[in-house]
Amino acid sequence: DERNTGGMSRGVRPMIAGGTRSSPFFEDQFSFRTSTARRTPYQRIVVNPSSWFHLIHSLVLMAVLLVDLTLMPYIIAWDVELVGALYILSWMVPAFWTCDICINFITGIYRGGELVMDLGVIRRGYLRTWFVPDAAVLFCDLMGVALAHIPGDDAAGSQALDMLRFGKFARLFRIMGLVRMLRVARVLEEMVDRFTEGHLLAMKMVHLVLGILWVNHLLACLWYGVGKMGPADTGARWLDTMVFSAGGTIAAHGDMSAFYQYSTAFHWASAQISLGNIDIIPVNSIERWVWIVSMMCGFLFGSTLISTLSASMMDWQMMQKDTTDRLRRLRRYLRERRVDAHLALAVQKQVEQRLSDRQPLCENDVEALRYLSAPMRSHLRFEIQRPCLAKNPVFRLWASLDIKWMHRTCLR
Repeated sequence: DERNTGGMSRGVRPMIAGGTRSSPFFEDQFSFRTSTARRTPYQRIVVNPSSWFHLIHSLVLMAVLLVDLTLMPYIIAWDVELVGALYILSWMVPAFWTCDICINFITGIYRGGELVMDLGVIRRGYLRTWFVPDAAVLFCDLMGVALAHIPGDDAAGSQALDMLRFGKFARLFRIMGLVRMLRVARVLEEMVDRFTEGHLLAMKMVHLVLGILWVNHLLACLWYGVGKMGPADTGARWLDTMVFSAGGTIAAHGDMSAFYQYSTAFHWASAQISLGNIDIIPVNSIERWVWIVSMMCGFLFGSTLISTLSASMMDWQMMQKDTTDRLRRLRRYLRERRVDAHLALAVQKQVEQRLSDRQPLCENDVEALRYLSAPMRSHLRFEIQRPCLAKNPVFRLWASLDIKWMHRTCLR
């Protein structure tokens, strides 16, 4: 009956007549979200951990975390007053961590390899894991900044200063947040897949150098803080030792400028990492124990650094070995056949260019895909083949009628 089928035909014709153009309806049908339950208005605010918003937020969070962990040791050791830019930064950091806590309450999580976008499950998971450490350190941040501007008499000011220093020390627990940055490392690893092995090796070496400088900075602040605020059973500290200045005058390390003190402490930290010599010696028990522990850590850190660099160089050489052998055999072949030098050079350049191009991987080349469940594999194949299926009006119609059937068809 034309009257009964007319409505359906009028609804089907626009989808078929669309040709290769994809309509919003088609995009909704071919998206991954159609296989899940319909999302409520509250579920729409959930942030996908694979989205660009979450990636940018994680990168900004990493930058703020590194700045916080770099400035706080210096502020604690040298007892720097929070004025000017440091005052503004001291309020911006707690504000950012407050926003981060709010975002974590609406960010999807992975459980058993499956993405969970339910707000109730997300809230309970965050409350059981990272909420208490994040809230405790945020409280110390706010208390430390607030106590820095409390007026009062000397006793109250001393008590407030002690609480402020405790708040600053508590901010060092932010280093636990570096574990959470592993998710950013995984995303960055996917982003740098477009680079060659040589570029990746150079980036890894730059990261190692920056890591060494950051560890030296922490040790330098620790050594100065021990020399300034640590207990001295002998009545002396390394800051009381003398140093020769210009003109032959003698002055203590504690009387020199802050830049010279930091440079000396950084030199001491570098000597502990590289097991080198320095003219500074400990003069009390606490300084000697700090020296011993730092030397042991420096030995482990230095050996780990050398092994990491050696392993990276060996991996790069092994990856380049096959290409080097092929080019060596090509040059030998051209030389034995007495090929013209200009033509031989052109052949070598073209072969080098072709070998440097990355060939696309097939599904059989990725062994990790065998561990996927059948539903997840069907979703993956459907997403990969979606651009081709979108060009066929028949597949577009079938996808609008039965999306699960399309998933099973792609799996076959």
